[in-house]
Amino acid sequence: MNFTMKILAVSVLLVAMMALALATEAPPQAEAAAVTEAPVKEDEAADDSSNEAADDSSNEAADDSSNKETESEDEEGEEAESTEGEKTHDVAKRSSCRCRGHGWCLYRKNYYRYFSSRRTWAQAQYYCRAIGGNLASVHSTYENNVIRAVARNRAVWIGFSDAQQNGYWFWSDGTRFNYRKWCSGQPNNAGRKQHCAYKRGTCWDDVSCSSRLPFVCTRRRR
Repeated sequence: MNFTMKILAVSVLLVAMMALALATEAPPQAEAAAVTEAPVKEDEAADDSSNEAADDSSNEAADDSSNKETESEDEEGEEAESTEGEKTHDVAKRSSCRCRGHGWCLYRKNYYRYFSSRRTWAQAQYYCRAIGGNLASVHSTYENNVIRAVARNRAVWIGFSDAQQNGYWFWSDGTRFNYRKWCSGQPNNAGRKQHCAYKRGTCWDDVSCSSRLPFVCTRRRR
């Protein structure tokens, strides 16, 4: 009798231990799900990373393209004359440009300053007046080359206009008209609406005053 009871007790104990072991083990389906989910998340992260990289590269390419377009607009119509380029370089090198705060550079008796913001001729002249100057006037080859150097060879407004009466050109600062450097065939007043001058390369061209260009301001040394 005692032997039978012992066998039954041992059997109950074994059954209890097996039930406890099964309860603590993870279900096979849950384990399989855990194994299959990890790679999927990694792949999604990799896809997201590659998409972000593609977006960044696209943005960089767009920025590069817009910068190139801006540079090409600034340099449109500039002449590639090596001798004039050497003269301009010599001007910048030998004229001992002394730059004050906020970008003003002194060449002989005038301060010059380049502005990259694009404005109409009237807006550019108004801005130059507001800071104590005028759009640059040109009275010699030296000054022509100085402006080219200050503008870093970009197309810029100068203070020359015949907007009040066609064919009567004058400098916005009231100085004498004693020097000219028109490009070949200019001014031609194309479309009868080109009444403001801008400097491209080594020469000048007339264009609509409502065009938007960078500009160079100048003011006399005090």
